[in-house]
Amino acid sequence: MTKGFLIDTELEMLRNGKPSITSIPDLPTALSSAIGEEAFHQSLCRHSEYLQLPFVKHHGIWFNWILTKYPLPNGNVTDFAYLVTTSASNTIVLVEIEDPAKKMWVGKPIKPEKSDPFVKALEQVMRWRADLREPENYSQLIAGFKALMGKSGMALNSWYVKYVLIYGRSSENDTVARKKMYADLQQEDIELMTFDNLVSAKKILTSSQRKNIVKAFHPGPTFSYAYLNTEPRSEFAYLDYGKFSIDKDARELLVALGFDINAWEQGKLLSANRGKDLPTIYGDV
Repeated sequence: MTKGFLIDTELEMLRNGKPSITSIPDLPTALSSAIGEEAFHQSLCRHSEYLQLPFVKHHGIWFNWILTKYPLPNGNVTDFAYLVTTSASNTIVLVEIEDPAKKMWVGKPIKPEKSDPFVKALEQVMRWRADLREPENYSQLIAGFKALMGKSGMALNSWYVKYVLIYGRSSENDTVARKKMYADLQQEDIELMTFDNLVSAKKILTSSQRKNIVKAFHPGPTFSYAYLNTEPRSEFAYLDYGKFSIDKDARELLVALGFDINAWEQGKLLSANRGKDLPTIYGDV
């Protein structure tokens, strides 16, 4: 069943004349009250405006989609994954989050040592990277994201993979030594962030956008909304019916918003926004 901001607001208004209040706290509230990694995963899915993530280029995130629990070829499962593009390249970004209650540092503040959970989290992301250096695994990952691009010719561009680890609280980096060690851990293709970095980025980026959270199903892959938080961009211009599916709640809402879902289900790719004859944001359809 599709969840999300638009389901709680627009669809509930359509059906009942008033929006419903979500029980899932936003990230600042979750940081003061929630317990466990899954609670924070749900918070970021529902309040996706806090997913202000790195490596995004001028095209933004493909379809404005964040994939949830995307499986890697070796059997590991990411918390989030997304695709960013330029006119010449495509970059897959794989994201791991951990319970923010887990500490980064142990030992004396002037001579910090990484905590065991922090070490394990870093090693997990590095294992993803090592596994994806195997040509077969790398090819399988790229193939899955090419499927996400549908009929776009940009799938022929060069491909890269980068990584994000969201771990801990910024307040832990409270000494020069800890800040230096944290900075030293940053790598070109592995970005470290704290949960407070997400909150701060959302405050700074006043135009921060909600993203739609999407589930991929294998084999295939095929795709479906998990959290419909904002109006679609151009997925109906690129993905055939069957490659991408919507449940009855999402369908009811999108039809009410003016999307020509009937035509799409009959095999017509929509030219963009709501099936009207408008250019797509990527300009190659």
